[in-house]
Amino acid sequence: MTRAQALVLASIFAAAAAVRLVSVAQVPFFCDVPWSLRAIASGVMVIQFPGYAPFHWVVRLLGDLLGNMLHGAVLFSFLCGLGAMLYCTLFAWDRGGFRGALLAAVLIGFSPIAIYFSCVGASYTTDLLGMSALLYHGNRLLATRNERHYLGVVLWFVASCLMRTSSFPFLGFGVLFLLWKFRSRRNIVFTALAGFVGAVLFWVPTLYYFHKNRSFQESLAAPTGAAFHGFNVVWLAENEVRNVLFLLWSMNIFVVVVLAILWQARRDLNRSLTSYVILLTAPYFCFLLWYDCHAGYVCLLLPAFALAPWLAEKRSWLDRRAYLLAGIFTAVSLVQFLVPRPIPFTGTKSLVLNTYLLMYTRAGIQMGMFDNLQDFAMRNHLKAP
Repeated sequence: MTRAQALVLASIFAAAAAVRLVSVAQVPFFCDVPWSLRAIASGVMVIQFPGYAPFHWVVRLLGDLLGNMLHGAVLFSFLCGLGAMLYCTLFAWDRGGFRGALLAAVLIGFSPIAIYFSCVGASYTTDLLGMSALLYHGNRLLATRNERHYLGVVLWFVASCLMRTSSFPFLGFGVLFLLWKFRSRRNIVFTALAGFVGAVLFWVPTLYYFHKNRSFQESLAAPTGAAFHGFNVVWLAENEVRNVLFLLWSMNIFVVVVLAILWQARRDLNRSLTSYVILLTAPYFCFLLWYDCHAGYVCLLLPAFALAPWLAEKRSWLDRRAYLLAGIFTAVSLVQFLVPRPIPFTGTKSLVLNTYLLMYTRAGIQMGMFDNLQDFAMRNHLKAP
């Protein structure tokens, strides 16, 4: 890396950090963030199962250092967002050199969803960071056969499961794929030991706090209701439209670029790396087809989608246009995040736009705006679609 290249990448990181710093939430409002901060303040330390006790302990540590629990939560999500940006940049540097690194830094640095969840103190950027780390270490392991990167994969997997126990375990199939390819007594023992330690670190505080404060049955009500709803073809279609809207709001023009490159290079993909990425993402992707989610849940898949073009061994079209694409994506994404504001609720269009898109903006953060389609409709005396 030349000095000029380092300065360019450092400038992108500084700009991404600046956008986040001027957009941070001043009050806890998003989803379960208020409940998390109340749990920490009261000593309950868990919310609905799986409780997130390890995540709450990290937030409490940072909050004690800063003198404010919300600041601790926001700092943690901020650092996770920048960490994900770093890992994605390193992955793309390995696969595509400086042009790839620059484009990857821009994609994660200025994606409206990545910015948003780096600013509100929620746990979803731990998914963003964990997936980025698994992609980087997995790629290095497959490319160099240096088994220290397998240790990195396992440690990041366990740590990320502790932070987001309801989502990150879906990535276990990818870890098992690497264990199968690099099977040895040392790797098997290390995997089992790391899994055991992680299980202890999760279950001991979780069982202690739930036993002390509430029953498991009560805590399972909300996640169970979201996951095990009745089958309805119309609901399923609406859910997939919502997921597509989240993806488009995250990646805007780059969605088309990714799909085009993957189709063009479909016979030129790195088979081992592609298999690894598919096994990391497919189980969770299938889960999202059924789960009633908000945009935070796409954070886990965002790095994999953004880095998908570098699964191809040859990307001449992308490499030649990396600077142009980076400039266009940055401009469009910053306009998306900084300019729009939620609009008055007047009917179906405004409900959908506010709930699935305009809520995830700087103005949405400033307004402390969060809810689902049905609740927004109910409060505004409208009929939900």
